[in-house]
Amino acid sequence: GLKGPTDPLKITGASEMNQFDSTSRRVVLSISGENESEKFLLEDVKTMKNLKLPAQSIDTKLLKKKWKYLEEVDLKSYTNACPTILVGEDNADLI
Repeated sequence: GLKGPTDPLKITGASEMNQFDSTSRRVVLSISGENESEKFLLEDVKTMKNLKLPAQSIDTKLLKKKWKYLEEVDLKSYTNACPTILVGEDNADLI
């Protein structure tokens, strides 16, 4: 697992979403896109056990129909997918 100092974390969001993890850690890690070899370093990352975010669905055919500039972008549709990582504005270049 990830190692780093313990740093409790409270998340407050829309729709009365509140989560607290007293065992959250502050870590450094690297991530990559699915089937991608390039990795990106993320520093000052907070962990949370059982991150419970609402499920999301995206139909890329509809997106590409609405915004023509997306036609050449390799995007995958998904249904009822739950996010497992949040990337904040401190890493906006990865969003």
